Amino acid sequence: MSASSSSSGPPTSQQTIAEVLESIPVSQRQTSRNHEEGNPSVYEILFPFYERAQASEAKILRAVSQVPVLAELSRIFLAREMRIVSDAYFGAIMGEDVPKAQKVIEDAIPRIEAFFRDLSNRWWALRTGRHQVFTQPGPRPPVIFKAVDSPGEVGKSSAMGAIGEQEQREQSQPSGVLARDPDDNLEGFVGSVRRSQEEIRREKVIHHWRVAMDRLKEKDASA
Repeated sequence: MSASSSSSGPPTSQQTIAEVLESIPVSQRQTSRNHEEGNPSVYEILFPFYERAQASEAKILRAVSQVPVLAELSRIFLAREMRIVSDAYFGAIMGEDVPKAQKVIEDAIPRIEAFFRDLSNRWWALRTGRHQVFTQPGPRPPVIFKAVDSPGEVGKSSAMGAIGEQEQREQSQPSGVLARDPDDNLEGFVGSVRRSQEEIRREKVIHHWRVAMDRLKEKDASA
């Protein structure tokens, strides 16, 4: 048995399911007594939801590597949400209320997804020079800060805040600021950011060229 499976305390996302199950006393494991009759085990019911939460966590970890300024906030948010998910999942395996655990995990997944969308939009804003979108978010606090600073309201504020903020952006922001919501393909999103940076560089070159031409014309006129 590995050291992680024998240690006490809540399971971590680094532990495998087999290690965690091995550490739970057989008498406390809630499995299907009538599996031959078609009744699914707790593992079969909840693991797909647990896996979805882990996949959403992985997307945030990949994205935040490109936004170091938000790394600590993302770490705090993920630690809280994945603790909720893990406690519900492994608590059900140990005999707690399975439907309640399923609902807890189902509710956590949209919050994590909303955080990922907000993180991606702020990444887009920072990379395209729209710093005011990040530093001056408007009347509604940013989803990232709201989620981290208000533990009691993390569920409702994170999910609803992302939806409301996205609608507000679509209605009030000019085209090209944050109207697009990047898809889950991180490579495609990085590519689009790079293209936008190239456009910004071209605009700067054109601007400097025009300034230089205007100065040359002024010198010719004064000569």
